[in-house]
Amino acid sequence: MTRRTKAAARQEILEAARRRFALDGYRGTSIADIAAEQGTSKASILYHFASKEAILADLVAGLWSEFGRLAQELEALEGDAAQRVAMERMTAIALEHRSDLAVFYGEIPELLASGQFAGAKEASDHILAALVHRDPRPQAQIVAVIVVAGIAAACHEFRDAPRPDLEAAVVHVMRAALTNRLPD
Repeated sequence: MTRRTKAAARQEILEAARRRFALDGYRGTSIADIAAEQGTSKASILYHFASKEAILADLVAGLWSEFGRLAQELEALEGDAAQRVAMERMTAIALEHRSDLAVFYGEIPELLASGQFAGAKEASDHILAALVHRDPRPQAQIVAVIVVAGIAAACHEFRDAPRPDLEAAVVHVMRAALTNRLPD
């Protein structure tokens, strides 16, 4: 196989896996299911990917790298500017990767713990800190986590909505949730 053919085969496997994960979830999908979806053998899948986990890692790599870039961007900002950029860019990233985020959101803690994405936990922590910059209380952190989870849910639930409309609505709701005063 030529290098280009290998890359094309990997991409076809990733697309088949994405479809199966969307139907049956990550945990409910086996290598055999992905092979059947693509019309190939398990051996062919395993030639290109060491495991189902490696397939998942490849599928979410773009999402992770964008969150890493956002965290770096936030390092140069403070206060309201950091919060505004975090809200707008998180929403844009989530919408750009909405199909993957909706399918894989439940796997994110496991992926972070696996160590496959060095720096992802730190990037996540940095983004959450920017979202709650004025309120260091645990309740504010909880609201930020709920808001981030809500973005993934909204991306899935409203996946057919026009992106500009959904993006504006998500940023508006996120801003309202993060700037309302929490009870002590």
